[in-house]
Amino acid sequence: MNLYVLLDVSINLKLCGNKKTNRLIKNTAINLVSAEHLIGLKTYTNRLQDKNDAILLFKLLNIK
Repeated sequence: MNLYVLLDVSINLKLCGNKKTNRLIKNTAINLVSAEHLIGLKTYTNRLQDKNDAILLFKLLNIK
């Protein structure tokens, strides 16, 4: 399992609250941002792999 810690984000994570998903993994509560917010975060990083991930997420969500 990978864990990513965000030090600088392009969105206000408090505004993600209504679209986040909560999961319990091995007795640890995890908050997950929505796919739309994840696209924004990946686009913001300006890294090639994140840009490619954002393109795939766009396709999976059928966003134009």
